[in-house]
Amino acid sequence: MSEPDFDLIPLMTDLTSGRKFLKDVDAPIVDQITSRLKLRRDQFQALLDNNLERAKKAPAVGDAAPDFDLELVDGKGVRTGDTRQLSACLGKPIALIFGSYT
Repeated sequence: MSEPDFDLIPLMTDLTSGRKFLKDVDAPIVDQITSRLKLRRDQFQALLDNNLERAKKAPAVGDAAPDFDLELVDGKGVRTGDTRQLSACLGKPIALIFGSYT
């Protein structure tokens, strides 16, 4: 028995955005996805539900960024112990680099 042919990225985008629901996807496709993720169908549904709930709280494009504090690192990536609050940079260009320095 061959695996169903489908484009994973657009399907996952539709599922995680709520444009498509898991109950509307053919069972063999759901089986293939859950097998790859090593999840049961109910676990995958819970993951999708959680993602949709989190998305409701996320700022939309064009919204003001939420204020937060970040610990600064020096030029070598070593933590300095100093922090910077986003709101202290209002009107100044800033760059945030997300990555692991551990």
